[in-house]
Amino acid sequence: MNQAILDSGVNEVKLRIDMGKEELDKILHLSSFIAGGVGARGTPALFVNENFSPGYIPKNRIIGLLK
Repeated sequence: MNQAILDSGVNEVKLRIDMGKEELDKILHLSSFIAGGVGARGTPALFVNENFSPGYIPKNRIIGLLK
């Protein structure tokens, strides 16, 4: 298990169970399909309201998008 996940306090047993569910694969495939359809090709990709930002954007710009 990834150290960041362990450090987060997530229930490791539940996470392992959830990761094995077929439903998760369906959600990931659908999310990937939708993201690809709007031009998101990697991470980070940020959607705020109607604004799409492919790649890193600074915190102050994110705050501006939220207003």
